[in-house]
Amino acid sequence: MREEDIEVVAPVPERASSKGKRASAAQSNRRANDVNDANDVIGANDVAGGNGVNEANKTASVDSVQEVESTRDADVKPRRRKAQIRESNEAQLLACAEAVFAEKGFEGASTSLIAERAGLPKANLHYYFPTKLQLYRRVLEDLFEDWHKAANTFDASDDPVAAIGGYVRTKMALSRRRPLGSKVWANEITHGATHMRDILVERVKPWMDTRIVLINDWIAQGLLAPVDPQTLLFMIWATTQHYADFEAQIRALSGPRKLNPQAFAETTEQVVDMIIRACGARTPMRDSNAGASTVG
Repeated sequence: MREEDIEVVAPVPERASSKGKRASAAQSNRRANDVNDANDVIGANDVAGGNGVNEANKTASVDSVQEVESTRDADVKPRRRKAQIRESNEAQLLACAEAVFAEKGFEGASTSLIAERAGLPKANLHYYFPTKLQLYRRVLEDLFEDWHKAANTFDASDDPVAAIGGYVRTKMALSRRRPLGSKVWANEITHGATHMRDILVERVKPWMDTRIVLINDWIAQGLLAPVDPQTLLFMIWATTQHYADFEAQIRALSGPRKLNPQAFAETTEQVVDMIIRACGARTPMRDSNAGASTVG
């Protein structure tokens, strides 16, 4: 018989004993437990990995918000810088325009000279103020706003001595701080107020009317002499603005010392005292029991 004709039969394993079966089952259980433990570890890692993804997403979201905010800040800063440049240029132009208009009047002033004084190209001036009249009006309106703020002292107290005294002091301080602006205003008035009649009618007169009511009320309470309210206001304006409009005359007649800070402060108090005495202003006495004001 040839070798390749011989059939090879696999050996039949012996039947395992019951003891062997139990050992095999125990081994299988241990393997299953090991698998379960491994799965638990994998599951825990999956959860941790999920949390990590969530944290990563949160971080990415925060970074995204910060990036948007940074972009927004980057956009805002140039705009803010541009606004600051515009504000600075306008202030410089207005200051120089106030000086030129005070020196030469509206007709004699030129935008070329104002731009030259401001150190800016004439085209820049006309970018902010298209016409000389618009620039001139802006100077007048800014000056009126300063004077209008000064008039708020009338509302700060029901005592005419404090109210009128405060108004006079503020007006004197403005004459010292903005003498050129006062000259522009006075020059416009003496030439007929053709460029600012609406300011006088629509803004100055309504304010004056409210002050007239208040002054008449003080007169009715016996806190002020029976003076004409308009005359009182005109006197205050004429006296306080004299120290701006006629500065050259004051220097020539009184010397430069008359306008130094200490001398000007002393002059201011003298002006306040004279106006208060001229209008007969009295401070109301307080009734400590009822809290009402009475005339002493």
